[in-house]
Amino acid sequence: IFIVGCYGIFYFLSYVVLGYWSEREKLIFPLAKLSTLLLPDDESSKAWWPRLFRGPGFWFGFSLALGVMSYNACVASEWIVGLEKLLFGLGSGRLNEIVKYTPLEGLDLVGRHGAKMQFVFGFVAIGIAFLLPLEISFSVWFYFLIGQFTLLIGTWMGYREFDTDWLWYNHPVSAMGAGGLILFSTVSLWRSVRVYWQMMSGQPFGHRVRLALPVIGLICCIGIVTGWLMWNNLNLLFALAFIGVTTLVTLGLMRIVAEGGIYWMQSHVSFFHIYKTLGLGKIFSPALLGPLLPIYWVLFLDIKTFIAPNLLNAAKMQRDVGASRTRFHTIVIVSIAVTVVVSLVLAIFLSYAKGAQSMSSWFYTNGPRSTMDIARTAVRAAPEFNPATTSWYGLGAVWVGLSMFLWQTLFWFPHPIGFIMSINPLIGAVWFSFFIGWICKKLVVKYGGKVSFDKISGFFIGIIMGELIAIFLWPVLGLIFDFKPTGISLNRYGP
Repeated sequence: IFIVGCYGIFYFLSYVVLGYWSEREKLIFPLAKLSTLLLPDDESSKAWWPRLFRGPGFWFGFSLALGVMSYNACVASEWIVGLEKLLFGLGSGRLNEIVKYTPLEGLDLVGRHGAKMQFVFGFVAIGIAFLLPLEISFSVWFYFLIGQFTLLIGTWMGYREFDTDWLWYNHPVSAMGAGGLILFSTVSLWRSVRVYWQMMSGQPFGHRVRLALPVIGLICCIGIVTGWLMWNNLNLLFALAFIGVTTLVTLGLMRIVAEGGIYWMQSHVSFFHIYKTLGLGKIFSPALLGPLLPIYWVLFLDIKTFIAPNLLNAAKMQRDVGASRTRFHTIVIVSIAVTVVVSLVLAIFLSYAKGAQSMSSWFYTNGPRSTMDIARTAVRAAPEFNPATTSWYGLGAVWVGLSMFLWQTLFWFPHPIGFIMSINPLIGAVWFSFFIGWICKKLVVKYGGKVSFDKISGFFIGIIMGELIAIFLWPVLGLIFDFKPTGISLNRYGP
C-alpha cells in the first residue's frame, strides 16, 4: 500500500507541474528532448530511423565514446594485456596530494562526506550540458565552486568537521541547498496548483473535475500514504509532516532533472534532517523514527535513478509527440510493474548464484547496516534544536527567493538551480563535465550561431549514446564471460 501510494504521488505530481513548467516557464526537459530526438520521423516520412542518425557528426561522437569505453573495458577484463586504462581526468585523491601544504589543503576535509573537488569528465554529462541553455549549465558549475570555496574558508577558520549525509547531518552548504530547495519546491507547487484553479474558474462542474484530476489524484495518494502511516501508529501530524516534506523534496529533484538534466543524484535533505535540525523530537516521538527510517531507505534514499523525474520526462514526451493517452498510461504502468518484478527476481537469483556477500556491498551490507545504526541512535534520544544549521537553512531559502526574483529582472544574475543542487554530493563528479559542455556551447553559439549549433549537437548526442551503449553492453558481456568490467558504469566517482 505504501509503495503504490508513493508511486501514485510521483505519477500525479508529474501532471500537476507539467503544464506550468512546459507551457508557462518553458523548461526544455533535456532528457526528454534527447529521447524524442532518437524517435523515428513522423509516419508521413518513409525513413524508419531518426533524422539524427543520418549525420556523420552523430556517428563520429558515438564511435569515439563507445571506442574509449570499450578499450577501458578490454583492459579491465584483461582482454588487452600490458596497457593501462585511459583516465577521465584528475580524481580527488590525486588532487589532494597536489594541493597538500598549500592553502587549498582543506579540500580533503571539505569533500570527506559531501561533494568532492575533482576534475573528471564523462561523455553523457558533457553531451547533456551542451544541450542545456547556457545559464543552466553555468549555474551548475558556478555554484559548485562557490560551495567548495565557502567550506574551504571554514577550514581556514579552523573548522575540521563538515558532516553531511542522506539522513541525519548537514554541513553549511548542503543545509543552504536544502533550505533553498524546500522554498523552490513550495513556490513551484503553489504556482502550478494556482494555474489549475484559474483554469477551472467559470467551467462546468464536469469539466472542472476533469481538469483537476491530477490535483485530486495527488491529494488521494497523499491521503493513502498518510493513512498507512497512521495505521502503523504514527499520529496524523507526524504523518502529514513526513509526507509533506518528502513530497516537496521529490518535487525539487524533479525540477533539477527537468531543468538541469542531472541524471545522477543523491539527496542530503529529508524529513529526518529537518527533524534533527529543528529538534522536533519534543513534538514527535523519537521511537517512531525507528521503523520509519528503513521504509524511507527503500524508496527515497540512494536515488541515483529516481523514478519520479523519469515519469515527468515520459509525460513530457507523450505530450510532445501526441501519443495516445490510454496507450501511454497502460505502457508506463505495465513497464513499472514488469520492471519491479524482473528486478526482484533477478536480484534474488544473482544473490543465490553469486552469493550475497559478492554483490554490491552498499545495497546488501553497508547501506542497511548504516540505516539501522542511525535508526538506533535516533530512537535513543531526541535531538536538540540546532540554531546554526537552522540559520543555514533559512539563509539558503532567502537566497533562492532573492535569486528567483533577480534572475527574472537581471539577465546576468545566476540561475538558482545550481544553488539547490548543493544537496547532491554527486555534483562533484559531474561539475567539470558541465563546465566543458558549457564552454563548448558558448564558443559554438558565439562564433558559429544556431546553424553551427544544430550541426555540432549531433556529435554531442552521439557521445551520450556511445557511453550509454557501452555501459549496457559490457556488463552483459561480463556476466556472460564471467569478468568484471571495472569502471564501465555511470556510477563513477573518479577518473
